[in-house]
Amino acid sequence: MEYRKGQTASIFVEKAYIRSGPGLNTKVVDSLTLGKNITIASAPFKGNTIKNFYAPWYQISYHSDGQLKQGFIWLGLLALGKQTNNDGLQYLFGFERFIKQQNEGQQDHYLTTVKLLDAHDSLITSQSYPFVFSGQLSSQSKLLPAMGLNNVKQILRMEFLSGACGVPTEYNYMAWTGQKLINLPNRYSVSDAGVFYYDEKILFPSEHKKEITN
Repeated sequence: MEYRKGQTASIFVEKAYIRSGPGLNTKVVDSLTLGKNITIASAPFKGNTIKNFYAPWYQISYHSDGQLKQGFIWLGLLALGKQTNNDGLQYLFGFERFIKQQNEGQQDHYLTTVKLLDAHDSLITSQSYPFVFSGQLSSQSKLLPAMGLNNVKQILRMEFLSGACGVPTEYNYMAWTGQKLINLPNRYSVSDAGVFYYDEKILFPSEHKKEITN
């Protein structure tokens, strides 16, 4: 998962250190807090392994104390995606860390977390789920309505997108009830140059079309 120059992103951790260069041995020049927006100002630099996964560094620009500043940040401190609803609630999702399993039969995965923030960037709640990386190249997200589910305000759909044959595109769903975030079933689709095609569907209550008979 990489960012393009000029793309905006949000801080995903409570405090992210901004450095003078692309590496852990460079000077800390500033820090940014959860939800703060930044702009990617460079192509990726050679990375580091932190929280058990490797990610590159980027030069960024951001506003702080009324000034436009620049520095460098490790990709793993940024959210993979962000959505804001009409009430100003912010849904951020990203990787917390990589978990390597010790037992056979269990898959290595990224612990992926959704963080719900209010309009002032204060954390309301969070919820996690495992994501097994299979070569997906990018991610995006979308806010959905309740889709007919009782006691649900909104649903966040997170997509891990494939750009290659045989690599699945995975969709994960998280529901907000107004009090807590709840994991919903996930689904995926995969194809390989016309050799095979597999596509799962989730049919929400509002998508049911039943004929009424007397």
